[in-house]
Amino acid sequence: MTDSARARSTPPPRWALAPGSRVWSGGRHEAAKRRLLALLSGVTRPRLGPIDLGFLAPASVDEAVYFVRKILPRLTPPARVWVVYATGDAPDSGAGVTRDRLAAAMIQLALCEGDTVPIGEEYMSSLFQAAGE
Repeated sequence: MTDSARARSTPPPRWALAPGSRVWSGGRHEAAKRRLLALLSGVTRPRLGPIDLGFLAPASVDEAVYFVRKILPRLTPPARVWVVYATGDAPDSGAGVTRDRLAAAMIQLALCEGDTVPIGEEYMSSLFQAAGE
């Protein structure tokens, strides 16, 4: 596997995906979701019960809020959700999902913005976590 292929298929270290991490993933932004699922291959994705991290690839900010509300009760402390969205360089970046809009929506759910990690040139991931965590 080439270095560039490995980089495309290996989750960013700042996502803190430890062996055995239980994650939930979802979203309706198809291209971003395909990229996300490729990075999450090999992790445990239980349908029920507690999860350590949430990953979203939403088609809109409203959709991100919907899914975060859905998974918040399942998240173990510290409650952390990574949202993957297209940048201006992506051909499908017109969804209106931006870091600023996400941050404004997540504050209403008592989540504050943490780290931001690029995923290649076309996608960005932003961490939102429970305040004080």
